[in-house]
Amino acid sequence: MIPAFFRRRKYAQDLLKYRKIFSLIFQSFSYLGVHFSMKTILVVIMFVVVNALNAQNSEQSKQQIRFVMDKQVAGWNSGNIDSFMLGYAQFDSLRFASGGSVTYGWKNMLERYKKNYPTKEKMGYLTFDQISIDLISPDAAVAFGKWSLKRSTDEPWGLFTLLFKHKNGVWRIVHDHTSSGN
Repeated sequence: MIPAFFRRRKYAQDLLKYRKIFSLIFQSFSYLGVHFSMKTILVVIMFVVVNALNAQNSEQSKQQIRFVMDKQVAGWNSGNIDSFMLGYAQFDSLRFASGGSVTYGWKNMLERYKKNYPTKEKMGYLTFDQISIDLISPDAAVAFGKWSLKRSTDEPWGLFTLLFKHKNGVWRIVHDHTSSGN
């Protein structure tokens, strides 16, 4: 019997496909005088499969998070703060810390951005560099990196730490701590 975890994720066919390979491996160990119980064999197989799935899911999650960040940059660089804000969770608990102050709530953050960046010229051209993304659980990740703006009058830059949560099938920022390097 295959556990529900694998049926639900459609991995039953893969397990059956590799059953013969695992059988040959364990027969080889048996030939060398090493014997395993069926429980041990199943635990090893489950461990290998779960680790492979976690690695695959981890990479997919990082790609999805990076996609959210890339869409934010594209929105910003087109002068569209509303599009940039789609990367944030529309929660009242959304927290943005920068410049010694904290803003709570998606609407308040949107208003702050629109007030501080009323024109495309004030917004400048945004880039994110040196990005590292670490999954801290299946539904939470931390992204760290450097931001920079290129404007006609200056080129401010700084660092950011973003906490992403995965909810309803999408990754969104729930906490943003951004500092200025100038």
